[in-house]
Amino acid sequence: YERVKIFDKDARILLNNLPDDFFSNIILLFPDPWTKRRHKKRRLLNDLNINIFLRTLKKNGKIYFGTDVENYFSEVRNILLEKKIYVIENEKNFYSLPKMLCETKYAKKSIKKGIIPKYLVVKKNVDIL
Repeated sequence: YERVKIFDKDARILLNNLPDDFFSNIILLFPDPWTKRRHKKRRLLNDLNINIFLRTLKKNGKIYFGTDVENYFSEVRNILLEKKIYVIENEKNFYSLPKMLCETKYAKKSIKKGIIPKYLVVKKNVDIL
């Protein structure tokens, strides 16, 4: 896979060194939810980091986000609702696995526990932030 690269460090290091409009798609499935209140600032998708991801995303590019933690999903969705540079493409059905993705082992574990994962598909609709 020539077009797939793995970066095993803090993603912000990579993202802060990339030009604007670099990625066509960004896929973030089941990142650590940091469930304790004092740790929530460490979440990969928070208000600050979402801006970094959106900056590196091309116009019409998409962010795919999946989690089985309800408050994490709600937090990310609420942050995105405040921004006017995107469209949530799957607003009517967050429980459906987007066609582009395959079910992960984390999704399977959640389903086995009776928790249905939720997904966001966010399309950037402007050139720059």
